[in-house]
Amino acid sequence: MMDGVNANAAEQYTLIDSDSSALITHPASGSSYLHLLERGPIREFLSLEGSFATDSSGNKWGISVVQQRVYIITPDGKFFWVAGTGAAGFRDGPAQKAMFNMGGLGYNYGDIDTDSKGNAYIADGSNNRIRKISKQDDGTWVVSTLAGGGARKLNPGETALAGEVQLSAPVAVAVDIFDNVWFFDPRALYKTAAGKITAYSRTPDQRAEYANVVDMEADRSGNIYAITRANSASMLWKIMQDGKVSWIAGISQAE
Repeated sequence: MMDGVNANAAEQYTLIDSDSSALITHPASGSSYLHLLERGPIREFLSLEGSFATDSSGNKWGISVVQQRVYIITPDGKFFWVAGTGAAGFRDGPAQKAMFNMGGLGYNYGDIDTDSKGNAYIADGSNNRIRKISKQDDGTWVVSTLAGGGARKLNPGETALAGEVQLSAPVAVAVDIFDNVWFFDPRALYKTAAGKITAYSRTPDQRAEYANVVDMEADRSGNIYAITRANSASMLWKIMQDGKVSWIAGISQAE
């Protein structure tokens, strides 16, 4: 994913520098490696600031915040737009007529992830929603709202139907191995499962409560990793299935 973090079961972290089109890996051994990443040419071609994810079939999903559209690059290199009209707005329904308004908050350039069934989830920040793109039996794609659009503001520890909840510029979406969808907004960390959404405290570090969450990713053990950034300092956090958040790396309040 762009400007983000990937983690595997061995807790080997992959950080992507948003400013240099480069991939920086920090394995558990403590060594660091720098790799050029294909997002440089892709980003330049699409004129985008956004994110991408790879689904179970090897397709790369990405978002263009400039064009407010979602694209797929197939394993054989074919590119096509899957959703969006090219204009900012809000509309669910057939993917080619659907509208998004991604980005617009601090470091938030929108985010995307996929589940085991090939569905994609998008942090649609300026629409205050998490959007879902799913393929129908006839082969067409449909965009729907997974969470947000309601009137209820959840406090940490509360649970409600996902469509009843009011979100505020959600960012940094990630799907875990159980197909639960996790994301942040300025108020809380959220987990959606079986049509319901639960809110958790953002972090145990008061300083990071108000930091920008720039990306998050799931590992193969069900944990979630997130990067926050504030005052030019970045921090890496680990989130357990029960919503417990712990600091891993970077500058914390205690330092």
